Amino acid sequence: MDFPEYFSENDRKMNKSNQTPGYNRIVYLDIIFFVVGILLIGMFNYDYVMLLVLLIIYPYLKLTGRLWLFVALGVAIFLSAIWGYIAVDHYEYSLSGLKIGILNLYPVFFWTYGLFIVKLIYSGILPLFKDKKLLFKMLIFSSIFWVGLIVAEFVVYHIFKVKNLATSGNSGLPFIDAIHAPVWMQITYFMMGPVYFIFIEITEWKILKLNYLRKKW
Repeated sequence: MDFPEYFSENDRKMNKSNQTPGYNRIVYLDIIFFVVGILLIGMFNYDYVMLLVLLIIYPYLKLTGRLWLFVALGVAIFLSAIWGYIAVDHYEYSLSGLKIGILNLYPVFFWTYGLFIVKLIYSGILPLFKDKKLLFKMLIFSSIFWVGLIVAEFVVYHIFKVKNLATSGNSGLPFIDAIHAPVWMQITYFMMGPVYFIFIEITEWKILKLNYLRKKW
């Protein structure tokens, strides 16, 4: 969905200037943000790294004039928390200490971060195909997500040796030997991108509709 009408006037002005070819430079910043986050996981306790990354998202969006993306961040947190609860018995990390009850926060942090970074990158290249059909946009979004997922899982598992002890006995994906989990979890991993895209579209449409009704009243 393009720049919705409910955004602040400041963000509206920023977006107008950002819909130029130069705006695509922000995509490079988003990619760097993603890479740095992954690298920090391998250097420090990954629970606290993910928490720190999530905390600096607000100033990062403020700096790049994209506070309107906070809606997508909320959707990412929502989906990640639901998934973390559904698969709670299938996540156990030797170095992971942050929990809320029985809920391991590492996968919640990681999924939130991964999904939202894809949204950042996608929003930067959206002007290139904003007139395309929704299905085409979802394919682009999902492709970015799938590439990012494979790269992140490969690096975290093989280079940083972060392993999910609860599912380590399962076979990983062919060629990359990562995402060691039951087949249903592997399928869910790859479906998270398209599901996230659909949720964002529905949420933004609902907000636009509510804003329209509020203006009429």
